[in-house]
Amino acid sequence: MDNQSTSSASFYESSSQYKEENTILLYQNIKMILQDVLKGVNDVDKNLKDIEGDIINTAKLLNAIEIKSNEI
Repeated sequence: MDNQSTSSASFYESSSQYKEENTILLYQNIKMILQDVLKGVNDVDKNLKDIEGDIINTAKLLNAIEIKSNEI
């Protein structure tokens, strides 16, 4: 019986260690995913800033076209 309780204890210790290792790996994966998301957000922000002038000019042009078409 004593042998059985020893093997049960080692099972729970290894199970606990397994869960801890998996938790660490999970957190590392989440951290990498969030870093990738942050990089993507920064890239989008940079790209939007790069074309911001073109967006504003296009909006002004469309507004002018709309005003002219309403005058006709």
